[in-house]
Parts: sequence; structure tokens; C-alpha cells
Amino acid sequence: MKKRMAVFPSLLTVAILTGVGMGSAPYYVDAQKKESKTIKPEDQIKNHRSEKTNKLLERTWNAAIAAFNIDTNGLDQVEYADNHHIWDKLDTREQVSYTEALHQAMSHHKIGDYETLLLVDKDVTQTTILFQRGDDKTSVKIELKSKTGDNGKEWFVDGQPEEK
Repeated sequence: MKKRMAVFPSLLTVAILTGVGMGSAPYYVDAQKKESKTIKPEDQIKNHRSEKTNKLLERTWNAAIAAFNIDTNGLDQVEYADNHHIWDKLDTREQVSYTEALHQAMSHHKIGDYETLLLVDKDVTQTTILFQRGDDKTSVKIELKSKTGDNGKEWFVDGQPEEK
């Protein structure tokens, strides 16, 4: 009997600290979801690289955009190294789903390939992943899409990588 009485307060304490006991977990998830915002310049990875490297990456991204004839109007351009800034627009479950889909897509990125550019639509329902192979000739496009299911918005790789 004493063990049961000791376990209950411990569980109650853990539940309150995690927000489950008071029902605040859903509010926490909603509070994390934020409106679209731009990444501060000091938080962008490009401001921590040489100008030469930035110009090289811009050239490879522009070549990939041109190869697939992508209209970038209405799309946020986010470097792969800055992808955590996209999370600000997603709730916690969606962050996990997005990250898993992104990692699955990046399994096609090989050693020697250039850094990846993410083209994210304004309502954050689709991401186009672009990068150029290390041969400077081949561009790769991978699509991430989302669907709303029983567990909220879930992300997945849509189709096979396209190379041109």
C-alpha cells in the first residue's frame, strides 16, 4: 500500500512537469507553430562562409533551377544547412515528420555533391530539394509533399529523384 501511495505522487509530479497532467501539451504544440518569417542574416549559414564559396553554390543552385525550369516566385529559398529555420513554421509532430522525410530524400545526396537548396512554398505543404552533382553537369530534384492524416500533417518523399 505504501508503494502505491508513493508512486502516484511521483507520476503526478512527472505529468505536471511535462504538461500532460494539466492538459497543456496541446497548447504547447500550438504555441510552437509560428507564422512565416524570414531568417535573420546573422543566423544564415552563408554569412559564415567565404564569398567565393557562396558564389559557387549560387551558381550550382541557379543551374539546377534552370535545368528543371522552376519558377521560384512564391517560394522561400532555404539552404539545407539552414533547414532548422523551417521548423519554426511547423508544430512538433510535423517537425519530426519533415525531418524524417528530408533525411530520406538526402540519402540520394552523395559525397562530392554540392550543398542542397530547399524551395519551400509559402504555406509549407511542399518542398523541392535541388542540388548539383559533383560532376558540375547533373542537377537533381527531389519533391517532399505533405498530407493531412489522423496524426496531423505528415511529410513524405513524392516519387523518385529526377536528374537532368
